[in-house]
Amino acid sequence: MRMTIQAVDRIYSSYSHVYDWGFGFFFRPRVKELIRRLDIKPGERVLELGFGTGCSLAYYPPGVSVYGVDICRAMLAEAEIKRAQRPDLDVHLLEMDATRLAFEDGMFDYVIGAFMCTVVEDPYRLIAEMLRTCKPNGKLALVNHFMSERRPIAWIERLINPLTKRVGWRTDLRVRDLVENTPIRVLETSSLFKIDMFTFVFFDRKQPRATSFPPALPCHMDHMDVGRAADAALAGRGLATAGQG
Repeated sequence: MRMTIQAVDRIYSSYSHVYDWGFGFFFRPRVKELIRRLDIKPGERVLELGFGTGCSLAYYPPGVSVYGVDICRAMLAEAEIKRAQRPDLDVHLLEMDATRLAFEDGMFDYVIGAFMCTVVEDPYRLIAEMLRTCKPNGKLALVNHFMSERRPIAWIERLINPLTKRVGWRTDLRVRDLVENTPIRVLETSSLFKIDMFTFVFFDRKQPRATSFPPALPCHMDHMDVGRAADAALAGRGLATAGQG
């Protein structure tokens, strides 16, 4: 099963009324910790992708502008209820594909992907959009389940991947896949608990390597010296310069 927009919308629309009850226990404490660690200040602008039912709104400090993006209209309808409970925030709810964002470059101080990197069809395009919409000095972060680097656990995660995709997410994406296929530099990976199925990933854009050239050698020959040196080199190879018989 492909994680198309249509499939994701259909699956999560069916969850929307029970989503907080079924997933809130896992998601709320991790979203709360992620927002705490980002140290967001009043007046700053946050883009949160995979906004869902808006459970994160309870944890943003007053005075912050929050742009919540989700592909599922039914989930955003639930988020609308929570928006009404936070009049101290500037909240914008937008039905939008997170891999094709209708925002200008460098518009946000923070760009967050919460529990949705393994939901979109193309996670690499998602990362590209996160990088594009974040300010050059902004902060980028994910919180998500990623496939384990431990072989026995990874084997199980690959095995169950066809099943989990039917209920809305994949289990075969590694942090290493993102590093190898997108221009990001991982600053930190961590978890809320020592044993945890979810990982925080803080990252920024990988800086291109500077190309260095050796310094030019000092040259003390004038144009006549250069010409004579060239003639001598060609004569040594049995060749003649143009104009010679």
